Amino acid sequence: MTLNPLTIRDDDMLEAVVEMNERHHIKRFPVTCGGRMVGIVSRANLMHAVATYAPHLSDSLGGDSAIRANILTAFAKQDWAPGINVIVKDGVAELYGVIADERERRGLVVAAENVAGVKKVRDHLVWVESMSGVALPPIENETMEAP
Repeated sequence: MTLNPLTIRDDDMLEAVVEMNERHHIKRFPVTCGGRMVGIVSRANLMHAVATYAPHLSDSLGGDSAIRANILTAFAKQDWAPGINVIVKDGVAELYGVIADERERRGLVVAAENVAGVKKVRDHLVWVESMSGVALPPIENETMEAP
């Protein structure tokens, strides 16, 4: 570990974090709130954020942006649903995040499949077993066709 690592605050703007990443070529930044570490932001997290929020990345993002918002709304209606990152490109929804129960995986996939405009759902969710802390990716990382 680095003795005095560069950190970012939990309220830093995305643009500032991306600029800091480019300037220092660091793969991960500890996130602090009130002087305490509360998380970590990786280069992959930044890429997901940029892909999700940069409107110039795709001509079809208007529709994709609405699909993403509808998927997140569907997830928010479920009290069991964890916070999941969703990226939609050309109607294909990619689900990223951590789940604590394998049943959540199927529920999230089905909820996303039922959103109008979704053509496919790609499951990138990682299940973390609560007793051992073992992280397991999807058994079959296959693309699922929406009905």
